[in-house]
Amino acid sequence: ECSLENAFVDYYFEVTRQKLPVENKTEEILDYLLMYNSLNLTSLLRYAKERGIRKEIESLFSNIKILKKEGDNNEQK
Repeated sequence: ECSLENAFVDYYFEVTRQKLPVENKTEEILDYLLMYNSLNLTSLLRYAKERGIRKEIESLFSNIKILKKEGDNNEQK
């Protein structure tokens, strides 16, 4: 099945293993996808686990601007 979640995980895998000759913009892309699309994070993490990179994707989440903003809002309540 082709989905944004699978496409992002595949992109991340290829870029971080230097199999795609492009600049690594995974954080910016994930930030954009979270802001303008409804990503299913459970599906994304499930597919990342299948690819063997779930921990890498989870650590990437800690650098994402939109997730940091949501965390800040939750702490203020």
